[in-house]
Amino acid sequence: MKILKYENDWEYDKYTAGGEPVAQLKVVEIDEVQYPVIAKSVSVRYDDMGHVYTATSTHYFVEIDVLGVKTRVDLNTIVPKRRVYAVEYSVKKG
Repeated sequence: MKILKYENDWEYDKYTAGGEPVAQLKVVEIDEVQYPVIAKSVSVRYDDMGHVYTATSTHYFVEIDVLGVKTRVDLNTIVPKRRVYAVEYSVKKG
């Protein structure tokens, strides 16, 4: 298991595990609980000095139970605040 790190580059999500870029993330561990990961391609619009752009990247989600309702939480909101470990993942080659 390696610590998962997150970086936002002009609304493009980047993850590393042990310093290596993540290609696919399948399982993470948060507070000693393992969660399966759901990957979705997400497009986000942003404005830079009056020009509008769209960045598309893979966002990773975990499902948690909130008062009996399954809720998906984007890891980009969790990783900066909690220690998250990459349990099952692959790294980008080259």
